[in-house]
Amino acid sequence: MKRKFPLLMLLCAFCLLLPVSCAEEASAPADSDVPTDVLTDVLTLVPPQGDSGYRVIRGDLAEEYEIDAAIAFRKRFEELTGTVLPFGDDWEREGVSERTEKEIVIGKTNREDEYDPKRDELSRGGYRVFAAGQRVVIVAPDEKGMNAALDAFFETIAPQAASGQITVPADLALFRAEGESFYHRKDYEALNYPEMKAMWLSQYDLNPVYTDGGRQRSEKSYRTLIRRVLTDVRGMGLNTVIVQLRPDADSMYPSEVAPPSAYVTGGYNVDFKYDPLKILIEEAHALSLSVHGWINPLRAMSAEKITKVSTSFRLGEWYRDKSKNGTYLVTVDGNVYLNPAYEDVRELIFDGAAEILANYDVDGLHMDDYFYPTTDPSFDSAAYRKNGKGKELGAFRREQLNLLVSGLWSLKEEICPSALFGISPAGETDRVYYDHCADIYTWGAEKGYVDYLCPQIYWGFEHDTCAFDQMCRKWITIAKSDSVRLVIGMTFGKAVAGGDAYAGSGRDEWSEHKDILSRCVSYAEKQKKITGISFFCYQYCFDPVTGTPNGATSLERKNLAALDYLKPEA
Repeated sequence: MKRKFPLLMLLCAFCLLLPVSCAEEASAPADSDVPTDVLTDVLTLVPPQGDSGYRVIRGDLAEEYEIDAAIAFRKRFEELTGTVLPFGDDWEREGVSERTEKEIVIGKTNREDEYDPKRDELSRGGYRVFAAGQRVVIVAPDEKGMNAALDAFFETIAPQAASGQITVPADLALFRAEGESFYHRKDYEALNYPEMKAMWLSQYDLNPVYTDGGRQRSEKSYRTLIRRVLTDVRGMGLNTVIVQLRPDADSMYPSEVAPPSAYVTGGYNVDFKYDPLKILIEEAHALSLSVHGWINPLRAMSAEKITKVSTSFRLGEWYRDKSKNGTYLVTVDGNVYLNPAYEDVRELIFDGAAEILANYDVDGLHMDDYFYPTTDPSFDSAAYRKNGKGKELGAFRREQLNLLVSGLWSLKEEICPSALFGISPAGETDRVYYDHCADIYTWGAEKGYVDYLCPQIYWGFEHDTCAFDQMCRKWITIAKSDSVRLVIGMTFGKAVAGGDAYAGSGRDEWSEHKDILSRCVSYAEKQKKITGISFFCYQYCFDPVTGTPNGATSLERKNLAALDYLKPEA
């Protein structure tokens, strides 16, 4: 059973008290193109005696959520009425149509164009349930809309259950075109700056801040530590923190979508004592720091750890479902990943993002570089066989990620349009595009995918193949759209390591020079298209618990502090 937002449940419950959606008129619009050649005043789905002749139609090429809905409809109908409606398919054999007049058509079938020409006009969460002649048609663009449609239909017929006869009006019209009722628009003006100067706060940075002795530390202790962390960030002349909220399909705040993160509570089934994200946002905003919520969209926890996730969460439920484990969830090298080729999976990711945007005053939503974890065709072979339609596998995967990314951007626009949505791909463009299947060229060139790109250009100027200035110029050509900002990601990690083993002749650059990051910032500042920087990460600069400066990066930080670009604001 999927967990819903409290707001969603209240809205759905209210809508189901009415014969039609609370968002639309009491009947289908005059231009709805719903056939009106009804034969009787009512359609009898279950007669007092005998067989009505109705069957449930599920499409052979339907989406997974539509096939699931057809199965759920049949089961719920039997539970309510005691009548088992047979399944029918939408095939035509040897030129003979299998169509009959008495059908309950669910989702995308070869009856769709004839009986619901406006299906594609429905927004996320919308649905249409209507009579067309003697048929009942139930359509929705996504799982949420379909679940709401089934609820609305069964709410309509439930009062007849004891009578032994089930009918629906011949002019049946349950209709909700909009999906906004699922995610209310938030009256919050996000705090963002023309020049983003950010620090990533990873789960590894904050784990010792969240916990003490393997358990969530006291609220008072946590507030003291997180205030100091944020003060350190502000003291470096930065104005934004990018805070990890979902590292492994878990949650760093109390969530109805994802299990509690072991990085915060000590276990996936251990409840929060208090909400650490709420406190972090309060303290950050008090320092005029913008807060972007960072999610890893596809990476989950290890195959060993996921067994500890409760089935009250979709992640735990899917892992134990033989039809979902291996399709929705795929294990690669001992770690579990979500497969974005399924609508249900994308909806789970959307739900988690919506929960963050709707419930917290975050100023942005941020995705990092965990896209497809492998080039192995077996990762999504079932989905590719069904929906690949002759596309090359890489093109198919980029299409799935584009649906995910554009959906997240639209969700952000729907809930909090003043917030920013950004993605931080790895810096090497061919690897990102061909191996990770992230369509960075589309995201950077067209509106409707991202507000900013933040490539991780984690190299110095002497790298043989990925020199910092060379890669900046390449990403400037990618971020073509005026609506897409370009923020450059840099790392203190090479300074901590004392070198870069993959840099070829430049392998010792980081040990020989202690001003690489300041030169990187100065270079980026001079490029018109580049409007920000972000550093990885806090623990490379300070100890998260004691606040002690990291000696390995002290000279790099000293040279950064000398830049006017990073002078702390008063």
